Amino acid sequence: MSYTSYEDHMALRLLKHDTIANQIRADQFEIKRLDEQVDAITQDINDIKLAFMANVGSLSQEQKMATMTLLETEQNKILEISRAKLALVSRLTRAMYRNQAKGRGLYEAFESHRQGNEDSQEWQTRQTIKTKKSLREQKTAGSLETSRALKKPKAPQAQAPDVAVQLAVEYVPEVVKQYCICQETKTDTMIFCENPTCKYEWYHFSCIGMETAPEGEWFCDGCTKKNNKRESGKENQHR
Repeated sequence: MSYTSYEDHMALRLLKHDTIANQIRADQFEIKRLDEQVDAITQDINDIKLAFMANVGSLSQEQKMATMTLLETEQNKILEISRAKLALVSRLTRAMYRNQAKGRGLYEAFESHRQGNEDSQEWQTRQTIKTKKSLREQKTAGSLETSRALKKPKAPQAQAPDVAVQLAVEYVPEVVKQYCICQETKTDTMIFCENPTCKYEWYHFSCIGMETAPEGEWFCDGCTKKNNKRESGKENQHR
């Protein structure tokens, strides 16, 4: 059922509800009219009684009987009106109960429809909020990734080797350390001079005329002469 048809349906129910209410008002008006008739008849009866009591001594028997008949007729009118009023009250009571039940039904229908609309709107609102939140999270995640990508240091790019430098490295002549007084690199049997500041450090046996290595520390001739001069200088200072 669409929203418009639901509104039409509820409008029809309200119209029927108003019809019952109008009937109730009509019955109430009729009951009020009957009450006014009863009041008028009651007033007539009271007037007849007063006149009868005031003139009872001078009234003939026929007049007395006529007065009693008139009072009975008026009382019968009140009885008939009371019966009609009772029927109206009974119908009015049923109508009021029916009106109350229909009013409660209308209220419950409106409340159910309103709650359904609110639930639907609330669900749509939750879905909208969830969608917006998801979009914000995606946007935030994208911004973070972009920020990280911008902040991430770039890996150094491999540069093509300089041909000139490469050739220079490849063609640097090998430096070969030279020993002994001969300043050659031959690998004959050698002996090490214990002087840390020795100019040549290692000596070939063949270059210094040595056949076997002496026991203990060995100093070359140059270092021995330097040590002797140093010792002589110290002795002269002490003198």
